[in-house]
Amino acid sequence: MAGYSRPAVARIFGVPALGGLLFGWDIGATSYVLTQLQSAEYAGVSWSGAVAGSSFLQGLVTSGGVAGALIGAAIVFRIADAIGRRRELILAALLYVAGAALEVASGFGTSEASGLALLLLGRLVYGAACGFAMRAPRVRIHLHAIAETSRRHR
Repeated sequence: MAGYSRPAVARIFGVPALGGLLFGWDIGATSYVLTQLQSAEYAGVSWSGAVAGSSFLQGLVTSGGVAGALIGAAIVFRIADAIGRRRELILAALLYVAGAALEVASGFGTSEASGLALLLLGRLVYGAACGFAMRAPRVRIHLHAIAETSRRHR
């Protein structure tokens, strides 16, 4: 086929598919992060003792991403048709970056209350990004729409 490039197709289809991989990786990596947050030596934050002493806070850190995904999915369900697929995925990418930035900021010289608040807010924002990006039928439709006509339904 003229104009068909396997590397180009791999890039086009790989980027949206990477979202599912990252969400699964995040859920699995949270358990290790909780172990680190419970140790002042490994966490590098002044508020690690609060996390170590509270199973409630550990639960909030763990479930914050999933709660954010629920909120993000509810929001995107209402606005997706108005903003379109492309803007939906761009907004998801921006939310991913904002959530990661908030989580990183939680460790830089902050007090216990503000550090935990930034971490939990970052988890919610990151989860909202997952809710936006993980609308599986929407992503599959997008991948189907950008595929060559001869390559669809395989």
